[in-house]
Amino acid sequence: MAISTNDADLLSEKIAKNPNMKISLSSTSEWKGSTTGFNLIGEITGVKNPEKVILISAHIDSWFNSQGAQDNATGCAQAIEILRIFHKGRINPQNTIRVLIYQDEEISMSGMKKYIEKYGNDCHLYNLEIDSGAEEPSGFTLFETETVYDKIRAFSDSLHFTSNLQRMPLKDATFWPLNSEKEVPVYFYMAERKNYFSIHHSEVDNMSLVNKETINRSSAMITSFVYLTDKIMSTEK
Repeated sequence: MAISTNDADLLSEKIAKNPNMKISLSSTSEWKGSTTGFNLIGEITGVKNPEKVILISAHIDSWFNSQGAQDNATGCAQAIEILRIFHKGRINPQNTIRVLIYQDEEISMSGMKKYIEKYGNDCHLYNLEIDSGAEEPSGFTLFETETVYDKIRAFSDSLHFTSNLQRMPLKDATFWPLNSEKEVPVYFYMAERKNYFSIHHSEVDNMSLVNKETINRSSAMITSFVYLTDKIMSTEK
């Protein structure tokens, strides 16, 4: 059984004071079977390498008790905003930029798995997942090879793009379906999380706590990242 971060902290404090404390939990949760949901896919075809795909993904499902504003409506908005900015700016990407808004991240990732069934054999350069809340943009974590990471790092440093560009070994990304099944590099957009876990999966995760200007800044950072990596990977991969 999962409990909130605040309740977990409180419980830890009480157990530390009284190791023999007893608690009782009750739950009204029940499994009511499955139903059909739908993914949404949109893309801008690359002018140089249309067969190569940069996949931007964000999940559209949320917990039953909230609007799911930060988990993950804002992520969906940021993903769609990439295509809008490319289109409005008349930017022709070198590779195909594909946005996947998928179902069922919270339970079994069935939406992502269904995508892999249909499009898994496409040539994916990387998969950028956006699911980090609506606070100030922080940077990116890349599960990538050293060679590709170093090229992105050098480009980022020269433009003072972001100071927070972390690399994790590509082999450590097997928790992500597109990597475990197709060995695709996985990147994660990261926002600050000062308040995120105070609202995560709770009834207060609503649009009143989302700041539009912050979303604009994060969308600008994410789109810039996609634009830069598209240029780099037009010849590198």
